[in-house]
Formats: sequence, C-alpha cells, structure tokens
Amino acid sequence: MADSHAITIPVDLPRDEACAFAALLKRTAYDDCLRRASHRRRYADGREEVDVMWSALRQVEHQFAEAGFGPCGAYTLNPSMNPAPGSSPCPKPGSTSSPAGGQLLVTFSREGDNEHMQICEDGDKALKAAMVLLAMQDALRAGDAITVAWHRRPTLIDQGLA
Repeated sequence: MADSHAITIPVDLPRDEACAFAALLKRTAYDDCLRRASHRRRYADGREEVDVMWSALRQVEHQFAEAGFGPCGAYTLNPSMNPAPGSSPCPKPGSTSSPAGGQLLVTFSREGDNEHMQICEDGDKALKAAMVLLAMQDALRAGDAITVAWHRRPTLIDQGLA
C-alpha cells in the first residue's frame, strides 16, 4: 500500500452475502484484475492499476478474514470476532468432520502483531489457508512464521458441560 492514509468504508451485509463475498474475494485471481484493469492508468506513486486493484482486493479479503469470514472460517485472537465454539460464520453444506474429531490449525505470526489463525478440516484447505495468510502480508520479514498443527475439537467434557 503506497498511501498510508487509509479510509474507512462501512459495509452492512447480511451473513449469507458476507460469506458469498468472502468466497468471491478468495476466488479472484491476479489474472482477473489484469483483464479488467486499464493498461494505461498509473497512480501517483507509479504503480499500474492492476497492482493497485490486486492490493485493494487482498486488503479487503484480509479485513473479511479479520471479521471471521475467510477461507475455512477465519479466527483471530480477538474472541469477539470469532464465531461461537463449534460453529462457523458461513454455512458449509455437506461438510463432514475429520474421522478423529480434529482439525488443522494454520497460524501466521509476526513479532509485535496479533496472530492470524485459520481452522481447516483437511490438508488441502490448510494449504490454501496458509497461502492466503501469506498473500495477505504486504511483505514477508525475517522471523515471520507459518505453522500447521493438529487441533482436537473441544468435547463437552472439555467445555465443562458433561
């Protein structure tokens, strides 16, 4: 992002539309921006429109993930932004739990920043989540870490309900 003066654009969306929009963001590729951008337009800092479009898209995707709408269901360390235990912000028709009742937890961490976490049902989704978490960064720095760990789902006993 070339301009450090960010603007806030409030958006009120029903949950289903937020889920669908997060899916659209996830599925939009650089090539899509390349096809739609003006090849003559450059911004004041010299960047081509395609690069500014791509940057904006990734930033919006990052904000949706922070709000709990991202690939595999996004989770942050801010509990108020996370869905209730055992639920997902987006419905997953036909989804099944893993045989062992666990999930994969993908975490991106950077010194001085909150960790960004994604909980995924399988290895393919965990790989995609890791790639998205990396792509959301302006730049990678020494000490950045991405980890994938097995995460057992809490049981009723763990939650003190049994």
